[in-house]
Amino acid sequence: MTSAPSSTSTFVAELFRAANEIKRLSENDQQELLERASNILREMRATMIRNGREHEIDSVDISYRLRTLAHEVATTPADSVASELLMAAEEIRTLKIKLDAAPTRPPVGPKGRRGP
Repeated sequence: MTSAPSSTSTFVAELFRAANEIKRLSENDQQELLERASNILREMRATMIRNGREHEIDSVDISYRLRTLAHEVATTPADSVASELLMAAEEIRTLKIKLDAAPTRPPVGPKGRRGP
């Protein structure tokens, strides 16, 4: 996922497109996009933490809110779902930029020490 820049960029574009065409999407499509975004965000954040870069994560973890919304799509206004898709796209894009940047400190090694 994060190692394939084109797939991340493609998914971000898909989220933007879906948000703009939210009323054309089925509830199942909306749910799937929200769940995928949640999974991608959790994985990206975990990668940052594994690489010792948790200090670079400056945003609230929206993955739980996305997952909850995915189960409430049937009772949530389409505009609210669209708004969350846009926020997810922005967050994925931001974390992708940070992941592509050179690490600012070595990852945490065994017993919590920095370096190998």
